[in-house]
Amino acid sequence: MAESFFAERRRHLRICLPFPATVEGLNEEGAPFQFDTLLDDLSAGGLYLRVVEHVKKDNELSVTARLSTVTNRGVVVRLTGKVLRVEPKPGGAFGVAMRIEERLFI
Repeated sequence: MAESFFAERRRHLRICLPFPATVEGLNEEGAPFQFDTLLDDLSAGGLYLRVVEHVKKDNELSVTARLSTVTNRGVVVRLTGKVLRVEPKPGGAFGVAMRIEERLFI
């Protein structure tokens, strides 16, 4: 069963569950944004999510996510880090890989 939720890549085990999240940062033009999204995956070192704003590589983002499942309420964590990669997606969205630099459980 765990195999369907976890995929091992790079240096850290990744959890591939759609955790609800709010992302904040600056778009490509430097204007602030904040909106709700879902994490595609999460590891100790980084995360991947989709955004509707175009962000630049090396920009700082802040992501507040509820790490919960159907069976529990989970915990809320605020993750801050740098954009490593931006990938255009269908419909005008962008996939963003972020390296986590700070974690705060709230």
